[in-house]
Amino acid sequence: MSQFPTGLRVSGYGDNKEGVDGEETGRATCGPGGSGGGPGPGPGIAGVRRWRRGRDHRFQSSPCPAVRTSFGTGTFQLGSLSDARAGGLTKDFFVVPFNTTVAGDVEAVVDWTFTSNDIDIGIMRGDCTVNGVLGGRCTSVVESQSVTAKPERVTAANLAAGNYTLLIVNEGPGGESGTYQMFITH
Repeated sequence: MSQFPTGLRVSGYGDNKEGVDGEETGRATCGPGGSGGGPGPGPGIAGVRRWRRGRDHRFQSSPCPAVRTSFGTGTFQLGSLSDARAGGLTKDFFVVPFNTTVAGDVEAVVDWTFTSNDIDIGIMRGDCTVNGVLGGRCTSVVESQSVTAKPERVTAANLAAGNYTLLIVNEGPGGESGTYQMFITH
């Protein structure tokens, strides 16, 4: 394996060509261990190694592209405001705990059936429960409280690896069901 810039694992390059002019092209993988910082094989970097008699090797490359990965999808059902009030709540909540193993931009997209309902979403730190949210024991990272956006979207930029919760809130007026998707870009 040839010696190239730190953080790149280089493959597909030949041995040092002492005393000969030439050029080789190949691919290097991004990040530690060639994984691009996340699970699975990392994206490649197109590179060129050039040499001339008596000169050092040079490696020219472009940076690793960001990788967007889906890591969570599902469905939810929320009661109406009158259902929530009958249960002693001011509104109905749905929580989705999740864990990220790498830092990156975490995006959540939530869509639902009826345009007459107002659904709001947020990403909370830690494993939050409905009681934790109601008791003020959960800290919000990012929220979307638009009355008209459908679907609702939030992005938490540069989120550290760790435990978080997607919070879906039905502001009503009627009962609702829908889907959520979560992505990480790193």
